Amino acid sequence: KSQNGLVKFFQPSFNNPYLPFMPATNWLKKQQSRYKKILFRDETTAFKAGFYFLDKRKIIVDLNDFLLPQISRLKIIKYLPLHWLLKKNITQAWVLVENQKKYFGRKGFCIPNLPLNSFYKNDGYFIKERSVYPTALFVGSYLGEFETFLHEADQYLKLIPSFKLFIVSRAITEELKNKFKADQYIWINNAENICEYYSKAWISIGPGYKKDGPLIKLIESIYFQTPVVCTTVSLNGY
Repeated sequence: KSQNGLVKFFQPSFNNPYLPFMPATNWLKKQQSRYKKILFRDETTAFKAGFYFLDKRKIIVDLNDFLLPQISRLKIIKYLPLHWLLKKNITQAWVLVENQKKYFGRKGFCIPNLPLNSFYKNDGYFIKERSVYPTALFVGSYLGEFETFLHEADQYLKLIPSFKLFIVSRAITEELKNKFKADQYIWINNAENICEYYSKAWISIGPGYKKDGPLIKLIESIYFQTPVVCTTVSLNGY
């Protein structure tokens, strides 16, 4: 509390997923008059804190990922009732992708994540000097999605003898290195200066769903003047 100015800390119980966590709800009801806005990070937190008992004009709920337009079949049953409820009660819906705005009608606003122009500045710190041989770069704290990508890509990457793929991650294991032994792979688990690898790279890759951090990779790659190849869902908000 003293270091971070923490006002109150709760550890909600999820033993009953259908009821709010009353200690948090009661505290917020008493304290809400002191605050202009009350922000909940994802709808689960909002629900457990009893957001529907609070002053609706103050509440902002960050749904983390608005998935409804991207899902189908039986999964939609899980999300549809919640989004119907939200759509009926919200004042404004801020989405990251232009076509999701239509779902909310006049309540929808598209607010992209990143003002790209702010990254097109050369402060003299970074110089892009692409390698003579073709190179790609993956940077990430997690390697689950990347490993899935390598299983598919390995057979093709081996066809280009001069190609190099820099993998920069502290999650690199000996098991993974033994699984993908081709000369094309350069494993770096303790990079002192990541600029060196961004400078060489022709492209940066962000495979898979964004739970493994491609959004950060996109920002970083733009800053380091490196084109990005990624899946469509990784581009939400850009």
